[in-house]
This record gives sequence, C-alpha cells and structure tokens, in this order.
Amino acid sequence: MASYGPSCGGALLALQHWSKANPVTLPHSLSCGYLAWFAVLLGVRSLLRTIWTTPTRREILALFTIALVPTMWNSLITFFHPQDIMAMGLTLGAVAAYRRGQYLWTGALLGFAFLSQSMSFLVALFLFLVLTSFESRLRFVLGFVATFAAVVVPLSILAGPNAVRNSLLGTGVGNSYLRIKSLLYYLQFSSGAATFTARVLPLVAVVATSLWVRRRPWLLQDSLTLLSLIALCFAWRLVFEENMWGYYMMPASFVVVLRDLVNKRWTLPTVLFFLGDVLAFDVYHRRPDFFENNIPVAFWQVTLVGLLVWWIVQPLRPARAGLNEHSMVVNEDNFETTLGVEGGT
Repeated sequence: MASYGPSCGGALLALQHWSKANPVTLPHSLSCGYLAWFAVLLGVRSLLRTIWTTPTRREILALFTIALVPTMWNSLITFFHPQDIMAMGLTLGAVAAYRRGQYLWTGALLGFAFLSQSMSFLVALFLFLVLTSFESRLRFVLGFVATFAAVVVPLSILAGPNAVRNSLLGTGVGNSYLRIKSLLYYLQFSSGAATFTARVLPLVAVVATSLWVRRRPWLLQDSLTLLSLIALCFAWRLVFEENMWGYYMMPASFVVVLRDLVNKRWTLPTVLFFLGDVLAFDVYHRRPDFFENNIPVAFWQVTLVGLLVWWIVQPLRPARAGLNEHSMVVNEDNFETTLGVEGGT
C-alpha cells in the first residue's frame, strides 16, 4: 500500500485493487469493522454506570437503541470508517473516567481515541481546559502523552518520522471540496482558506466554550448538561466543515441520542434530525447525480447542523438548566474530586 502514497485516498485505491483480486475474502475482512462496536458498548456502559448507579433494564434498552443509530453505521457504510466508531467508544469511556475523577485514565483513553480518529481531540481539549487544578491537568497530560507515545514511537522506529506527522495531522486530503460544495464553497472560500477554517475554527470554538463553562462549573456536575457540552464540541466541526459526509454527523448525534436516553424520553428534534440525515445522506447520496442536480449539500449542512446545534444547547440555557450559580455553591478547590456519580459513588 505504501506505493500508492501517504494519503487515505491512495490507501483506498490500494484496497480497491486488492478487493478485485480477492472478491471472496473482502466481505469477511469488512466484517472486522463490527468489532468496533465493542468499544462503544464498553464506553456507553461505563458512562451510564456513572449516571445510573445500579444495572437496570434501561441500560440494556439504551445499548440496544444506540446500536440502531443510523449515523453510527454510516461510518461503516460510507467508505468504511470503523475507526470513527472505535474513537466514539473510547471518548465516552474517557468522559466516564472524568466523571469519576480518574484524570489519568481520561487522558489515556482520549490519547487512544485521538490515534483512532482526530475528532476526539475536540473533547480532549475541552476536558483539559475545564480542569482547574494543576495536578489534575498534569495527570490528564501524562495519560494522553503516554498512550500516544506507546503507539507512535514504535511506528516511528519502523516507518520513519512521517508516522508522527501522520498521527498528529492525519493522512486525509481535502480533495472533494469543489465537488461537494458545502457551505464554505458558497461563501467563496478558496480551497486553502476552507481547509484552514475547517481545522482551526472548531478548536477556537472549543476553547471559547471551555472558557464559558469555567465560569459556570455547575454545568459539569449534571449529566445532561455535560453530555450537551460533549455533543457541542463535536458539533463545532460540522459548523465549519469543508467536506460534508453523512458519517461526520455521527459523534454529535450519537451523544444527543445518549442524552435523550438518560433523560428517559425521545424528543421531536432528535427524530427530525435523523429523518433528515437519512434522507440527505442515504437516499439522495446514493444517486449518481447527487452532487450536481439534487438539493445542495450546503442546504443539508445548514438545516441539519443548525437543528442539531440548536437542540444541543437547549439544556445549557439558564432557564432550562437544573443547576445554576444561585442553587448550588461550588468549591472550586474541591470541585473536581466531588463530581462523583449521580446518586452516589
């Protein structure tokens, strides 16, 4: 595969050649992608155990429901990205460790998640910035760096320094910007400016979100508002994205579904989002004239992402939040060690 170059497009070309030469082996090889579900299973279960202190039938129902989330399976259907599902499970496990005050494990799991899919760095940056003590931040960084080094250093020895660069910056190439025609295209961003916007502005938005939350630390103690903040970190990528594919929606929408399950009720905006997502990226997207003659991708980006972001931030509004600065006194010196588990530890 190295002969096809470093980009994921080159790797895809190599896989296409291999699949033609091995038509019988291909379906069995692709089935390995389903193994990523076990990471999601463990991540969701670990997080739910920090919210529901004892195993219940709700936990089984939640796992069954999450298995049916359309956007998660888009990660396998569209160009086969099981690493996105793996990263989602590891990220949820990291959030569970954060709620337990296990910051070394939080950093370690996010380090693995980042190596699986760089989108996890948005959550890693957020959780790092909302920590208030030097010790907790140090433990977080040590966990993240240790897992990153444990994987990348051996690869660097075997494959050279490009392994570090590819691990940090990825191997993807934004070569579908002009064909997909996302919102940035209609705003007349050049290809270089669009790539810069899509990579940098989500990080800026996450930093701004973290600074806003640091002034409202009570938001981190409630499971619904914490899940909303995690979903918002993922959603910032969608707002500024230059290339829009259905599986890009998975992380943010996945957390929103989990929030609805924790809240014990399905909501109309969540259902409308998934109906729109299936229509846009499963029905229209599979037509050969999708990019030329159908509804522009920018339309789906504005409507679906707009609906998703609007619904994500609803629990963060002061009138909706169950906790606020008047109803809870927070001791910032002990805040991180008293997050605990809702209902007991």
